[in-house]
Amino acid sequence: MTVEAFAPSPVYIVAGVGPYGVTHPYRQGALRLAVWQNGIRTELAPADFTVTPADASVAGTVTLSAAAAATHDGGSLFITRETSPEQGWEGTTSRERGLEAQLDWITQGVQDIEQVIGRSLRAPLGDTTNLELPPALDRALRTLMFDATGRPTVGTVETTALLVSAYVQTLLASADPATLLGLIDADLAAIAGLSFGNNEAPIFHTGAWQKYTVSSFMRSVLVATNAAAAQATLGVGLVPIVEKVASNSPTLDFTEFDPARFQAYEFHLHSLIPATNNVSPWIRTSANGGSSYAAGASDYSYAFWQSEHTNAIGSHTSSGSAGEIAISLLSGGVANNVNPGFSAKVVVSYPHEAKPVLINWEGAYVAGAAGNAFRSVNGQGFRRASAAVNALRFMFGGGNITSGKITMYGLRKPA
Repeated sequence: MTVEAFAPSPVYIVAGVGPYGVTHPYRQGALRLAVWQNGIRTELAPADFTVTPADASVAGTVTLSAAAAATHDGGSLFITRETSPEQGWEGTTSRERGLEAQLDWITQGVQDIEQVIGRSLRAPLGDTTNLELPPALDRALRTLMFDATGRPTVGTVETTALLVSAYVQTLLASADPATLLGLIDADLAAIAGLSFGNNEAPIFHTGAWQKYTVSSFMRSVLVATNAAAAQATLGVGLVPIVEKVASNSPTLDFTEFDPARFQAYEFHLHSLIPATNNVSPWIRTSANGGSSYAAGASDYSYAFWQSEHTNAIGSHTSSGSAGEIAISLLSGGVANNVNPGFSAKVVVSYPHEAKPVLINWEGAYVAGAAGNAFRSVNGQGFRRASAAVNALRFMFGGGNITSGKITMYGLRKPA
């Protein structure tokens, strides 16, 4: 017979046992079946399918076993050919038909190799670099990379890492809009000759500044001519810093103060429940990053006004102290067996200045006495000694914090 140009069999979607057509000649044992499903390639064993006829000069079919069809239902079935490179013709005894069959066999093998090479990565003509891969043990769970000479090697990429250019890394290191705009201003001379239309901005690509279409918002940031203009776009607002959850905790301490970025802080207290009934939430401050917290007999002063709401009437009280070991946020105490416990917003104003630090709060709670009455409170307090405060401690006046959480926000500095 003659051997025509090779046309691979189509890719089939597994839907039952088949049969599935093989659209080219093949030798007995030369067909290979594999299924891709959910990103995983599975090569089928000979027991998973039958080939009819076993040896075909034109075409044939494959039929899956019932088990294989059920296992791989919906997957993509690939039928390939790997002709064994054998030569059985002997010139002293064999005749023309035997030679023809052997030539067909060899041609099919060459076609199979051509198919594999055509789907392979390969070096360009004239490149003599050794492209041998590292051993399997070295490649396992690693990424394929190329070293400075272009040879294959292995490397690792952090799953949480974001790969960016060296230029973008300098921008990401900017601590504030002024620094960011300063870096961009350094390149204004290079982009001055570009004419921008709507929603276009410069981008450094393939070694040169080019125009690139971006959102209107990002354009207003990129083309801002000074820090004030960028700040107007970005806005000065609260930035979430950290959230801490109590679980029978003696205290919840916050040491994440950053004077370079923030001028004030807000703490949102949510459903703090004490282990001991009818105790008040306290605040203490630190000027050494949380190594210790001021707790002297007259370190703090505070005053607050609170109201109690019952089914029929409301009552109002005020309280305060000129010298205490902590800032008490309310009078009486919080119930340890009734939600929502104590919730509040606490504002710490300009703690990084070496002055008495002012703290304001407003909140609500279920009282531990008086029939678990609902109360609201507004208050102010301060650390009496002048100091740059850089840590805050929340606690109850007795016992641990059974549950609840506190979220810390920073108020960004203006440009």
